[in-house]
This record gives sequence, C-alpha cells and structure tokens, in this order.
Amino acid sequence: MQDYDSVVIATGDGRLSLELVPVWGGLSNRLSYVSTSGQQLELLAGHRSSHDYKHDRYFRGVPLYPFVNRLANGAYEHQGQCYQFALNEPVYRNALHGFLWQRPAQVVAVQQTDAGASATLQWDYAGDLAAYPFPSRIQMQWSLHSQQGLQLEFRVQNLHAESVPLALGWHPYFCLATQHTRSCVDDWLLQLPTVARIALDARQLPTGGQQAFAEFATLRSLAHAQFDDCFVLDPNGATEVCTRVWSPRVNTGLELWQQAKHYPLLHVFIPPARDSIALEPVSGGINCFNSGQHLRLLASGAIFAARCGVRIMQALPSAN
Repeated sequence: MQDYDSVVIATGDGRLSLELVPVWGGLSNRLSYVSTSGQQLELLAGHRSSHDYKHDRYFRGVPLYPFVNRLANGAYEHQGQCYQFALNEPVYRNALHGFLWQRPAQVVAVQQTDAGASATLQWDYAGDLAAYPFPSRIQMQWSLHSQQGLQLEFRVQNLHAESVPLALGWHPYFCLATQHTRSCVDDWLLQLPTVARIALDARQLPTGGQQAFAEFATLRSLAHAQFDDCFVLDPNGATEVCTRVWSPRVNTGLELWQQAKHYPLLHVFIPPARDSIALEPVSGGINCFNSGQHLRLLASGAIFAARCGVRIMQALPSAN
C-alpha cells in the first residue's frame, strides 16, 4: 500500500495512465501502458514509498526550475547583484536542479474526455528565496491521449517587475518493464537525434567546447554504454526532434519528442543500477546562469512555454 497521495489520470480506454505526486514537488511518478496484446508496461522508473523518494539521489521525475543541471558554486550574478544557492552537490561544489522539486504543487485542474485526460499542477512562487527573489507562476500541464501518448507543457510567467533569468526542464527516468521482465538498459537500443556533445570538466561543468556525436545516430545497443552527457540539438529546420529507445525483449519502445526551439538541449544519463535511462529535455545549458548558453531572460509579465512528450512505439521503425 502506498504511503503518499497522488493524482492519477488515464485515457478513456484505460491503456495509458499517469501518476503525479503533487506533494513531492509535482513528481511524475508512473506512466503505465497496456499494449494491444494486453501486456502492461511501466515506462517511468518512479518511487514506491515516501522513504524511497526522500532517499533518491537521482532526482527521478522531478521538474527543473529555475535552472537545470549544475550551477557552479551555486552562485550567479544578475543586474549587478550576486545570488547564492545552497550546494546540494558538495562533492563538485555545485547547486543542482533548482528548487521547484522541493515545493508541493497545487492541483488546479483535472479533466477527463473519451479520447484522453489532463491535469494541471501549479506553483505560485512568491520570490521568498534569497537565492532567487523573483516571483513567478509556474504550471505543468499534463495531457494523455490514446493515440498521441503523453504531452507536457511547462509554463512560467514572470511576476517580477523586471526581467529574470531562467531555464526549465523535465527529469524523467524511462524504463520498459513488465510484471515478468525487469528493466535493464543493456537489453535496449537507443537512437539520438542529430546532436553535438558538450565538453565537460572534472566538476561536470562545460569547458566551452563541443563535438558532433553520431555514435547513436541509428538505433544501437546500449550494452556497456555509459552516459552522463549534455547534447545540443541540431534540428536542421525541424520544429521537434525525437529520441528513441526500443526493447527487443518486450517488443515495445518509446519516443521522447521535444520542441527544438524551446528545448534546444538534451541531457542523457544512465544510473549505476542500469534499470532506466534519463532523457531530459532542457531549455538551457549546464551552468547557463553563468555561461549564458541558451539562458532565457524573461521580461516582466511575459510567459515562456515549452512542450515535450512521449509516444509509444509498438513496432520497430523500418527506417532509422
């Protein structure tokens, strides 16, 4: 029996369902899919209890805001003022993943239709942290559809009197597990879009360099592969780009899509347990509050919205 309160939405046919945990910072905790053959799969590696959540070192399923990934020394400057976040990655002397994941969300809408379902989580941030004293309204709008799959729209409105720096993203860990088949990335294939890999130093911070990375340009085995990398997308005029994973064992895969304009980077990470893979669409680069890489300065009163989502693949694509 679970020891937490959640919101579950599902498509009318019951084939796709999503569990959100507002009290855990709006965590996306479970995405379940029932195939046409009746096979049930778990597509997100979440948490079974509050104990698991509190002791999670890998930030599974959390929203990222107001910065993504690492902020060097937890410090940045904006309009001549210096600000300091707590260092929650002390081994590298970095702040990690912002603060939204630490704040409970409010459920402001849940809707059900024959074709799908949706839920909207909201944070009314008063600017009460000295490290980021800029009030905002933040929403995550989740939608499920029997055919299109899952869509997430992440929206931020700047309620501060002046422009503010920000980056946002989603931090899901994808799995492909059934009741009888464990999830292991070594059994999977991965295909990345056209990307360049950002060069990182020993603190996992950008050095300023990047290189084209074509190793997974077509579906390729993840056996023995290691990832903790940030990639810049090369959309070549496309409005969205896709990353695919496929499991021959369960004969199912998924496709993460992201808006190329608003989510121009992708972070990929495989945890030591190798039971899942993090595919993180992000709007800004590592340490972007200091480097400026894809940093967004949002004007007073303006809204920034970015979309991504997940499609289910029931057949291996014929052309890679």
